[in-house]
Amino acid sequence: SFALAFATFAFQALLTATAAEQIDRTLAGEEQSLPPTTSERDVLGTLYTWTDGGSWTTSTNWLSPDGSHCDWFGISCTSTALDGTQLTEPAIERIELSGNNLKGGLALSILLRLPHLRVLKLDGNELDLAPPSSMVSEHEVELFGRDYHDAAANAIISPCQVLELSHNDLGDVRDLYRTVFHTFSGRDVHMPGLTDFILTDVHLTGSLMSELITEMPRVERLSLDMNDLKGQIPVELGNLNSLRFLSMRDNAFSGAIPESLGQPRKLRYLSLRGNRLTGKIPVEFSSDESLPFLEHLDLSRQKVDDRGTGLSNSAGLTGKLPAFNSQTNLRQLDLSFNSLTGTVASDFLASVNPQTFDYAFLGSNEISGTVAASALARLPYDAVFLEDNKISGLADGICDPA
Repeated sequence: SFALAFATFAFQALLTATAAEQIDRTLAGEEQSLPPTTSERDVLGTLYTWTDGGSWTTSTNWLSPDGSHCDWFGISCTSTALDGTQLTEPAIERIELSGNNLKGGLALSILLRLPHLRVLKLDGNELDLAPPSSMVSEHEVELFGRDYHDAAANAIISPCQVLELSHNDLGDVRDLYRTVFHTFSGRDVHMPGLTDFILTDVHLTGSLMSELITEMPRVERLSLDMNDLKGQIPVELGNLNSLRFLSMRDNAFSGAIPESLGQPRKLRYLSLRGNRLTGKIPVEFSSDESLPFLEHLDLSRQKVDDRGTGLSNSAGLTGKLPAFNSQTNLRQLDLSFNSLTGTVASDFLASVNPQTFDYAFLGSNEISGTVAASALARLPYDAVFLEDNKISGLADGICDPA
C-alpha cells in the first residue's frame, strides 16, 4: 500500500540522515578516541598476538621497542585529523597486511577503535570468525576498560572507509555481521563513512541480511563474489545511493532481480553472474534515465541444470530480450546462458558509442527470428555473439566488416 511504501521510505531516509549526522560529527572532531591508558602500539600488539605474528610472512619492525610503530610493516600514519587539523602526534591511518599469513579469529572491533583508521586491508590470509576465549575478553577490558563490554554504552564510531577482507574463511553472514558491526559483548560498531567493502571468496553462507546493508549507507564499492549466499537479493540494496560497483557473482541467489537495483543512479558496474535468478530483467536496467552511467552489466549463467543432483533446475532469466536502446555509456553486456526470448530489436543498443563498445554476449538463450541489419549496423561486426539460440536468419552483410 501507499502508506506502507511511504513508511518504508521515511525509515530509510531516517537511517541515511542518522549516518550522515554521524559522519558530520566525526568530521567536526567528535572522533572515537582510545582510553588514556591505551596506546596504538597496544592495539597493534594485540593484532600481532592474536593472529600468530611470529608466523607472518613479513613482520619488519613489529613489536620493536625502538622507533615509531608507524614504521612497522603494513602500517601508515597521518598527522592530519579528519577535519583537517594537525594532530599532536602521528596516528595510524592505514593497516595493510594483505596476503601476510595472518591466522586466527578476527577481532575487528578492537582495530576499529583506532580513531584515525581509514583503510583496513586483511585480505588473502587465514582469518576466521572464531569466538574469543575468556582470556581475549579479559584483554579487551584491559585495553579499553569495563565500558567496552557495556552493550548499552554509546556506539563505537569508526572513520574507516575501506574494509578489505577477501580470501579468508569468514563463514555465516550473521556471524560476520556480529563481528564487524558489534563488539564481542554486543556493543554497536558503526562505520558511517564506509565506501569500499570487499568480501570476495570468504566462504560466506546464509542469506544477505538487510541489517548488514543499512550499516553501509555511503558504500560505493561492494563485492560479495564467489561465496555461497542464498535466498533473494535484498531490495534494500537499491537504497545505496552512492553505489558505483556491485558484484555478487558466483553465489546461489534465487528469485527475481529486485527492481530497486535500478535506483542507484551512480551505478557503473553490476554483476550478478552465476546465480539461480529467475523472472524478467528489470526495465530499469535498460533505461538511461534510471542508470545513466552503467558501463558493465553481467546477468549471465542463471540457467542451471541440476538433473541427477536432487536439486531443482533453474531456467534462468526469462521474458523478451530488452533493446537497451537508450543506454549511452554501456560497454559490456553479458546475458548468456538464460532463457530470454523474442527477437533482437531493430534498435538494439542504438545509443551506445560504437568506438568504445566491447561486447554483447547473448548466446545460449531462446532468441528467435531474423536479425535485421539495422539491429547491429552501428556496432563492431565482431562484438555481438548469438550462438546457441533459435535465430532463423541473418540479414545480408550483417557479418561483413565495415
